[in-house]
Amino acid sequence: MGNSSWAMSMGTIWIVGMLVISITGMLLWHRRQDQKAKAAQSPAADQLTAIAAQLTDLQARVGKIEKVLASVD
Repeated sequence: MGNSSWAMSMGTIWIVGMLVISITGMLLWHRRQDQKAKAAQSPAADQLTAIAAQLTDLQARVGKIEKVLASVD
């Protein structure tokens, strides 16, 4: 009797251990995937910021050109 209860408790410990390892692995995998997705989006956000800055600069230049043209007329 004592031997079978030991085997059942070891089996239970093994099953719980495997569940903990698999859940931890899934959580770490999803975290890594989220980090990869954020890293992939980061350059796009940087590009948009750079484009917005260029657009603002171009708008300022166009405004100056319009003023010059208005003064010539």
